[in-house]
Amino acid sequence: MPNAESCLLNGKLIDVDEALRLRAERAGVEIDFRCQECGDAVNPHSAGVKHGAAHIQHRQKNLKCRLSDV
Repeated sequence: MPNAESCLLNGKLIDVDEALRLRAERAGVEIDFRCQECGDAVNPHSAGVKHGAAHIQHRQKNLKCRLSDV
C-alpha cells in the first residue's frame, strides 16, 4: 500500500503532521487536501496499530495514481 507523507493545500505542499494539525484545529470544517501527484481529494491519517505510520490517503481509489491504494 503506497503511503504519501505530504499533500497539497491551496497549491502549497504540506507534510502529514501539518495536515493533521490543521484538521484538528478546524474540527468540523472540510479542508481541501489534494494529492500532490494527481490532484484528487485526500485525507490525512494518524499513526496507529492498524494503519502504521501517519500518512495521506485518497478518499477514492485512483488506479492511475501511484500514491493511491490499489
